[in-house]
Amino acid sequence: RAGARGFAPGQTGWAVTEEIMPREPTPHVCEMLAEVKRAAMEGAGWFGGSPRACSLANLAVDHEYRRPGGRQQAYGLQLDVERMFAEKAPVFGGVEFTRDSIVSATLKMALRSLVEASRTIVYSRYGFQQMQVDVRFLRFLLPHYVAPGGVGVLSALLDDLLEGVEARCTEPEHMDALTLVDIVTQFLEDCDVASFLILDDEETGGAAADMES
Repeated sequence: RAGARGFAPGQTGWAVTEEIMPREPTPHVCEMLAEVKRAAMEGAGWFGGSPRACSLANLAVDHEYRRPGGRQQAYGLQLDVERMFAEKAPVFGGVEFTRDSIVSATLKMALRSLVEASRTIVYSRYGFQQMQVDVRFLRFLLPHYVAPGGVGVLSALLDDLLEGVEARCTEPEHMDALTLVDIVTQFLEDCDVASFLILDDEETGGAAADMES
């Protein structure tokens, strides 16, 4: 399966030997989010508060892309404003003693590493499309881990990643936006999300532990 291939400097890209349209995010992206989950759980245990910023049930952004206009335009405008401020904000700044600050810093370092690694690779058409799937997946889940005020900088890093990959692709071809939504939605329905998402019982457990401390 195309989604089972990672990348390393010196390769020609994702899905090098299999010219198959990607159907799911790559495993290393889920592994990265598993580390983010661990940081979120530990941060909530150290400093209190909820381990997650938003439940999966409340992440309705993908479904808004199925509707012309409506909240999609309003959400897009909100992200544009956040990115304007993100362009002036340093990617690596001081880390505060809060769960959200720790999780944001973890995501920034991971995404910056992806951006740097992507600059050493030449991508095939399906490699570029695989990156589109991965970026869409990450963008959808950012509000699960990070409060709204921190999403802008992370979204800007995802933009940098995708733009860089497109520039290094031999045959850049964008996937349809609704196809990306379907792939992400189906993957979340079929996979074991407990490895990287903070579920309701973990949210309750974290709150109980905070009350006992």
